[in-house]
Amino acid sequence: MARSGDHPSPEVFRFRAGRYTYAELADDPVFDKLEQRIADGLGDARDADYRRQLAKQEEYYRNQPVVVPSGTPSQVEDEMEAYKREVAARPALKVLEIEQQHADTIWLRISGGVLLDGGCASAMPQFSIEMLTDSGWVERHPFPVAQMDCGMPWAEWNERIVMLHPLRWWVSVGSPPERKDLLPGTYRLVLIGANGELVRTVHFAISDDQ
Repeated sequence: MARSGDHPSPEVFRFRAGRYTYAELADDPVFDKLEQRIADGLGDARDADYRRQLAKQEEYYRNQPVVVPSGTPSQVEDEMEAYKREVAARPALKVLEIEQQHADTIWLRISGGVLLDGGCASAMPQFSIEMLTDSGWVERHPFPVAQMDCGMPWAEWNERIVMLHPLRWWVSVGSPPERKDLLPGTYRLVLIGANGELVRTVHFAISDDQ
């Protein structure tokens, strides 16, 4: 049992006529060498199986037909332009006001078109956070890199009051370890109108005693 702390189970012993204690067999160098040979054999078999899998995958993809783009470059460009026109035709974000602040929790009053996070039954807008520094406003927490596709991508509201995630928590779950703390300072929020234009709130303060 003392030996098992340094050598993983199971122990493998060849049959030996006679009566022996487990410790006698475990301490025999012959069986250490046997275990190493078995481990090496298993490793070689694993590596060989992995190489066979890679070879099968390479053969599979090598035999697949070449995928030809469905449209010419000009058609793709036309589709992108059409999409840009469709986005530009959406309603703008007309009103973005801070209705209430409690510590690091902000309630917004929103009118007009606004981009949402796309979550199921979600009414949470996409937003980023900017911080005022000696050199001006800098992005403290960026927009999420993706939009979910379970719910609506955007909405048009009239005097809608929305409570955002607590900002300290929101920054902590979406930032690298060295930037998880939202330091006391002056901040503002940035939302995206349904038409793709950025709209910013007035600035507000977050302090240590909040």
